Amino acid sequence: MARWAGGVLVVAAAVLVSVVSVEEGSSGAASVLIGSADGTSLIASSMAVALLALTVGIWSVGVPRWMLPMSILGGIAASCATALAGFALLVTSDMTVTPLVYQGCDTGYVAVERSFLFASNGVVFHREGPVVVTHVGRSWGDDGYKPFANGTYAFREEDGKWVLRYATDSSSVGAGGAPPIVLPVFDDSRRECGMSNPAGLRSSSEPTPTITPTPLSSEDVDAAVSDLIADSFEASIGTVVDGTGVPIDASSAVPISASCLEGDGVQRETILDFGTGDNARSVSQILDVWTAAGYDADRAMQEDIRYSETLPVARMSIRDRTSIDGMLHMTITSACVTAE
Repeated sequence: MARWAGGVLVVAAAVLVSVVSVEEGSSGAASVLIGSADGTSLIASSMAVALLALTVGIWSVGVPRWMLPMSILGGIAASCATALAGFALLVTSDMTVTPLVYQGCDTGYVAVERSFLFASNGVVFHREGPVVVTHVGRSWGDDGYKPFANGTYAFREEDGKWVLRYATDSSSVGAGGAPPIVLPVFDDSRRECGMSNPAGLRSSSEPTPTITPTPLSSEDVDAAVSDLIADSFEASIGTVVDGTGVPIDASSAVPISASCLEGDGVQRETILDFGTGDNARSVSQILDVWTAAGYDADRAMQEDIRYSETLPVARMSIRDRTSIDGMLHMTITSACVTAE
């Protein structure tokens, strides 16, 4: 067992040294990407394997009696370090690797995205070879949203460069929710073409359709929000109550006004925290009501979302936090209307 552990330790250490050498030798500009494993995950996994092998070796090697206390302390320390490395590996394991496509062709760029809790971050790399990549830009997303994995990005050629825009959450699809990443255009005849464009990708060579929605007033969106809340409460299981257990209805909702993220005008936002007789079933039935009303479905981490670019309500979300506070947390945001 000790000999096997020693062999595994040597291999894991070799992988760790190789990856670190590439990154340190380039001052962090280059990294390693093998399949769906990037430098960060390779470092985390090789450290976890190396520490596990070290732990097995310590516990399996026989020692003289006088060295037994030190061996036990060393085994405990190695076990704790292995547990920490395992946690680090768990944190880095929620990763997606997405080749970036423009007009059906591989661009030579790839996005590596990770999400943890309510945020996500990504790195855009350019492939320099079979395993070596260079860092060219960073991305981020709200509520664990991964824009490149979801295909919500678009390229545009400008002054001999590619301008890469991406959405930061499902509600900003097509709006470019973050500053663009400017990338060099590499003329590589080996680029693979005939690839499918990701869902939600709109080629810059195609004109963007212009949607002219019917003008809405504050009264229109308030009425639409009130109707959705009433329908949601009606679809809930049992009596709908507030945090103190007092029954509530749609009239309890008080919308507030906030400036639109894009352009002039205001949006009406309503936030409700409530409980029902069966929160899990209520969430399912409320989502069915929203979908039946014509809203598109999406999901972020621990949050169900419905949205529309043409209906009076722009975005609705609901979180089931029964295990935390026993409540459902609903947010309804209207479309942008002219400030009065």
